[in-house]
Amino acid sequence: MPDFRTVMTNVINNLGNPNVVLVNYTAGTYTAYGDTSYTTGTLSVTAAVQVLSQEDEIVKEGHFRSGDIVFYLDSSNGGSVTRGDRLTYNSNDYFVEDIISYDLSGNIQAYEIRTKKRA
Repeated sequence: MPDFRTVMTNVINNLGNPNVVLVNYTAGTYTAYGDTSYTTGTLSVTAAVQVLSQEDEIVKEGHFRSGDIVFYLDSSNGGSVTRGDRLTYNSNDYFVEDIISYDLSGNIQAYEIRTKKRA
């Protein structure tokens, strides 16, 4: 019988969308005007995608809106995501607000990445 991590990875890879681009931001230096200059890195990942609707509990709580997205990443890709990073899906940018890790016996199995769409 496969372990939980293998099951989660298979679900994400089989049901997920392989066209999600993760953009990590690393704070760099400050410009002469005091603005932060960021270094970015991109990575194509497969993620299971849930487009939020009015019926979803986190929308009812008021922090997220209908149309925001929750991405589910396996443990090999989700560990590099930090709050403020960007995921691009269907030519739209979604910014990471919350990251929830799912672990079993002290080992992270998958990540739930809650994002908001910004114009």
